[in-house]
Amino acid sequence: AEQQSAVGREYMTAVAAMHALPVEAFAEVGDMQVPKGAEEVALVGLNTYMPQYLRTKKRPEPLLEFVIQWIRRNVPKHRTRAAFIQFDSGQFLVHDQRMTQLYDFEFSMIGDPMVDLATMGMRNTIEPMGAPMAELFGYYAEASGEPVDHDAVLFHVLQFSLLGTMQFTGTVADPRASDPHSVYLQFDLALRRSILLALSKLTGVALPELPPLVERTGDNATLIRKLTDTLSGIAPKDAVAEGQKGQAAELIEWVARADAYGAGMVAQNIAEVAAFLKQDLADWPAAEAALEAFVLAAGPDQDAGLLRLLGAIEGRRLQVFGPTSIGEAALHVRLPQGV
Repeated sequence: AEQQSAVGREYMTAVAAMHALPVEAFAEVGDMQVPKGAEEVALVGLNTYMPQYLRTKKRPEPLLEFVIQWIRRNVPKHRTRAAFIQFDSGQFLVHDQRMTQLYDFEFSMIGDPMVDLATMGMRNTIEPMGAPMAELFGYYAEASGEPVDHDAVLFHVLQFSLLGTMQFTGTVADPRASDPHSVYLQFDLALRRSILLALSKLTGVALPELPPLVERTGDNATLIRKLTDTLSGIAPKDAVAEGQKGQAAELIEWVARADAYGAGMVAQNIAEVAAFLKQDLADWPAAEAALEAFVLAAGPDQDAGLLRLLGAIEGRRLQVFGPTSIGEAALHVRLPQGV
């Protein structure tokens, strides 16, 4: 614990020093814009990722469109200082019990320094940083000379979760050849859970408690069992093939849950969207499209109702797919300690 605290202090001191560097130097040597004003500082990540999202989006995304609207309306107005940030932070090297270097800067940009505290807190939930986050935040405040803005950290937890989901939505909806699809499904499910937890805390709107799923035998249960049996008899020739076999097994498990519970989930979702929108909807694609259209036109007065509805839709998805090897990580998503 003493060594972890010492490394944590060195790490957060380095992060604070990085945030104190003059941003103009980065703008001079690279294609980096220096944001001006609270809105540009807060939303540099969203503005950077938005073109890719619009280019790769393959289906309606009512949850993502709702969050995009919400964060644009709820920018922390007092956060106007821009700093060089790692963005995908929480990555550093240790040698002989000393923090030696920060690394992994391909997503770095200039924005709110609280972004780095948000993303390292998210990383800590799956890749522990050593010292507890509250302790690390204390070291950062000491080194930077400023208290940690916990509300801004939570805002950026929401935004970073949104951006990760935006990044993968196209390939989740329409997988490309050779994609590690099970990995993208895992990211998508876990990040959507993070979005909902952060939104619930930021707005004070509780997520709905859902009744247990009704178990049934899926229409394709026999065929799926046979597919599992066939896969088990395949002997991989090398480590790469072994990994591909593992991904195939994970996807079969996901399909089995969809076969057993998917129809009930979709029926309930259609019914709730139809009731909310007060219109008849033929199927889930029609319901998703209608809900996204409503989200894009809605004002802040609809936030609470939409959050509860979207929370129920995503909550059922977690109920269906959480108890799988792909979905297990999403069941353990928590907001970072200290926010």
